[in-house]
Amino acid sequence: MTKQTTFLILCAILLLASFYNSLPSSPTQIQKSTDEIIGAYNHLTLCFALVRNILDVESVRRDILSNVNFASLPIEVQELYKSLLKICDKASSQRQKITHLESSVEEMKRQADAEQTKQVISVLLSKAVGPGVILPLIFSGDPSESQQIKAARDEIQELKAMIAQEVSDFEFQLSLKRSKLSQISNIEQRRFITTADVEEYLELKFDENAPEEYNSSLTLLYQRSPMLYFVAYELGRFAISQRQLANAQQYFVSSVENTPAVLKYNPIRVDARCFLGDILVQQPDHLEAIEQYSKALEEDGGSVHALGGKALALHLIGRYAEAKPFYENCLRIQPDNSTTRYNYVCLLALVGTDHSVVFEELKRAFNSGFTEIVHAKSDPDLMSLHESDRFKELVQMKIGYGVNWNALTPDVFHISNLSEFDWTNVVIKVNFLENDSRGWKTIIGDSGVRKERLSRSESFSLNAFDSTQNFLISVQLDIRADQGSMNVVFQNNSGQLQPHQLENK
Repeated sequence: MTKQTTFLILCAILLLASFYNSLPSSPTQIQKSTDEIIGAYNHLTLCFALVRNILDVESVRRDILSNVNFASLPIEVQELYKSLLKICDKASSQRQKITHLESSVEEMKRQADAEQTKQVISVLLSKAVGPGVILPLIFSGDPSESQQIKAARDEIQELKAMIAQEVSDFEFQLSLKRSKLSQISNIEQRRFITTADVEEYLELKFDENAPEEYNSSLTLLYQRSPMLYFVAYELGRFAISQRQLANAQQYFVSSVENTPAVLKYNPIRVDARCFLGDILVQQPDHLEAIEQYSKALEEDGGSVHALGGKALALHLIGRYAEAKPFYENCLRIQPDNSTTRYNYVCLLALVGTDHSVVFEELKRAFNSGFTEIVHAKSDPDLMSLHESDRFKELVQMKIGYGVNWNALTPDVFHISNLSEFDWTNVVIKVNFLENDSRGWKTIIGDSGVRKERLSRSESFSLNAFDSTQNFLISVQLDIRADQGSMNVVFQNNSGQLQPHQLENK
């Protein structure tokens, strides 16, 4: 997930719980109420920071109105939300006015400059062209237009000052509220986030060439303010990309625990639960993984990540009938999800589905981009298919080939991938044999020509045989990829290369 996406997600996160309800006597209820207070304050702070930084104020406003259950909030909390909504409205409206006024100022300046230029040219064309005439014209302007520009600029400053004052007042209220809550509920100050925390996060810049530096900055911020659940989420994503699963699990747990439990929808929490499910599947703790995916689906029933993850977890513990509809729902939403499509093929094979259906789904998985062909050949879930001629045909590497013979330029050798799947990490080597040669001569030698991916039906051409001096007898082609290898010897028959010997592994 990019940082820009994270910003948009943050704009969808709004919650506030009761600040003034008396605490229940049950320790569990007391802890729950305390967590609600912390979550309430922190999310109000987050919303305010986003608004103050003018990060899509309209989205913040819409999400407050659509994602918060106001009916369940006490009057005091509703008033706080109303105050923030008013700031959103004014910030949006005044930003439009300021933009319009700034455009008007630029237009008035342009017109004034054009009029002044016109006057200067007119004077130059007249007889009075001395400096005493020209200079006053250059440095003077139309008093009425200058007054209009000044009035517009004053209005711009007034609008900015107005919103700045309201923002300052609201921030002061937040500061007072944090102190009061800390005293009343005996909550550690570090469990509250501040607008400075959020703004420090927003100012961090991700550099693709130095991701570790960005991650280090996030880590320091999280250590200082562990309630920044969106920071914990980003740290979890980085840790899982580095295969540091234990660290990733801790960060995702923190992210889930510190997001508000009463929000109608929270995309960060949904995604964090899905990643926890992925980690638990690998431990393996399939039942707990299923629980995490299920909670994610309760919040977002259309999450492809959660649907596919729960299907796989059920699949791995043999609950095939339960897994099947989750696979199908996932593929209905995202039909080209190659991994889910392949897992679905495995399930169909395990439950004894007609082989023609299974092979059709397997072909769709390959066509969608699934390239782990070596795994498919040994996958125990597909054992019932392994001896089938149809299966062997589907997983076989196949090539197309051809040569353009040229008189004055090098001959061109064409290779195309005719397999049902893409090739990845491809290395192609070519040698040739002449009639008076004592051995193979190299066209493309040990290092070979390398391609990261050669898609189905994609062709690849290379200059060849430009060093041949005598009659070409045969050509040796060696292809190696993640999906297998091929070694083909082509015999030259009257200028036509024909396969003479083929080895496919």
